[in-house]
Order: sequence, then C-alpha cells, then structure tokens
Amino acid sequence: MPVNPHRVAAGNRRPCAEVHVYPNEGHERRRAAGISAKSPSPKCHTRCVYPLTTSRLRLIPASTDLLDADFASQTSGNDAALRFLLSVNAVSEWPPIGSGHDLGALEFFRSKLVETPFSEEWYAYYVCLGKELVGSAGFFGPPSGGDVEIGYSICSAFRRQGIASEAVEALARKAKQFGVETMSARTLPDNRASIDLLLKAGFDEEVSDDEHRLFRKSL
Repeated sequence: MPVNPHRVAAGNRRPCAEVHVYPNEGHERRRAAGISAKSPSPKCHTRCVYPLTTSRLRLIPASTDLLDADFASQTSGNDAALRFLLSVNAVSEWPPIGSGHDLGALEFFRSKLVETPFSEEWYAYYVCLGKELVGSAGFFGPPSGGDVEIGYSICSAFRRQGIASEAVEALARKAKQFGVETMSARTLPDNRASIDLLLKAGFDEEVSDDEHRLFRKSL
C-alpha cells in the first residue's frame, strides 16, 4: 500500500451539501441499511460522477455518504449502510489489513469533499469485484503541476490476483482523460509487492529515503 501523505485525526464532522445518485435496489435492502423505505434515493440535479470500470472491477467514487457509512462500519462494526451504498453483499475484511484506509484517511477525504463539492473523482474509490468489496484506490487530490498522486490497498484474501494493477490502470486512464501528464505513488521502502507492481506498471523510481520511495509514470 502506498503511503498516504495526508493523515489527519478524527475531528468535527461538518455536513456537506453535495447530492449524489445511488442505486435503488428494493425496500428490504434499504431497511437493512437503516434507510427509510418511503424515502426516495438521493437525486443528482447538477452533476454525477460515475464508477470507473475494468473487465472485472468497479471503482466507485467515495461520496460523503459513503465515507460516513465507512466510518460507521469501522467504529461500530455495522457495515449494512456501506454494503447498501456499494451494492455489495460481502465485506469480509475492512479496512484492508495493513492499509492506510483508516479513520484519519476518511476524515481527510471527507473534509476535501466538503471544501470542494463535486470533486469526488479526485479522491478515494471503493474497489468492488462482483458483489464483494475488495479494496480501495484513488487519488490524493486534483492534479497539481500536471501530476496526480495515487494510492491503493487490497484486502488480504484478494491480493496477488492482479486487482491492484487493474485499479491502477483504471486510475491512469481517468487521469489521462483529464490531460494529466504524470502519475506518482509513494510506498514504504520495504513493501516489495507494491514496488514490483509500480515497476511493472511502468513507473520509474525518483526518490528514496528511510521513510518512503517515490515513483512516477508519464501518461
């Protein structure tokens, strides 16, 4: 898992004015998620951000609602809302063991979405394989100076199956569509699996020290 350079402590949670579209998959699932069966699904009146897709995966952009459901899952163990919003049946391991997808990361991503509404495409994505949540991936913010930084983490049961590589390719396609010139990633110095993944994906190492190794790829 590449290093998350933006770690913040859990703090006050401000409401967000963003509006999103979620699939309406029936009253039973809505009730299981604690959502009123009489309430319509949220509608998007201005702009929708759609999932990134590959041959196997759906990368679903994190909205404030999704991040709140994730927060509840990590703090209370109740993942019903998270499963409902992602349209998955199973969340066997969450967050991924050894990843930086913790409460501090959720607070960081949520604060950025509140500060800059409709910026979901430049932050976290939930990686789904079929009806299972298998990891997270995404950007640490909009492009800056032609570069965008990425991160990824996969649940232990789904590692070494090419899922992280597939997610990185999807992020690269997304960034290239927006005219991004380079994509970078940081990883711990001893994370051999992540280093090998980045090298195989065409990244070149630029900086190494005792804390991290920085890789960059031209798009």
